[in-house]
Amino acid sequence: MPPFSRSWLLLAFALVACGTAPVADPAGAPVSPATGRGSAPAFTVLVGSTTLTGRVVGPAPADRPVTIAVVFAAWCDHCRHELGILAGLLQTEPRFRVIGVNAFEDFDDRSDTDRLRAYLAEEVPWLEVVLADEPLLRALGSPRQVPSVYVFDAGGRMVRLAGRPEREDVVAAVRAAGG
Repeated sequence: MPPFSRSWLLLAFALVACGTAPVADPAGAPVSPATGRGSAPAFTVLVGSTTLTGRVVGPAPADRPVTIAVVFAAWCDHCRHELGILAGLLQTEPRFRVIGVNAFEDFDDRSDTDRLRAYLAEEVPWLEVVLADEPLLRALGSPRQVPSVYVFDAGGRMVRLAGRPEREDVVAAVRAAGG
């Protein structure tokens, strides 16, 4: 797709996504975006991704068995709020790790890679970030909004998919995942 068309497509997506009602599994049952059942493919793609610092994400460490993937955009206020919730939880519930999936690095000049790095250094230095590509977004079920939050247990099984969850939702999902 030409860059001009892709930028307009991303703009339209962002405008719709930031105003879309959250997607959630209210029962907290295992969910896969692709199949509707628990599965590891999204986790497999995520752990094979390379962060902005050049490190491969890799499997979850033993002391942090739960992985939270948050699809975000640095310019999105809802995303900043969600990252604040996750930062607070890391201090009180440290049995998980958070991987940021920046889906809109080329949205406009607010989200180019240099600005993304500056935002991360200033606002969320604890967050490891991968730039989303088509395979990763497809594996995550083509998220319809940002932020979108995915919680995986130590085996890579998705135990919760929720959009814009509050602190209690994240804590419940992490506990359900074994954290």
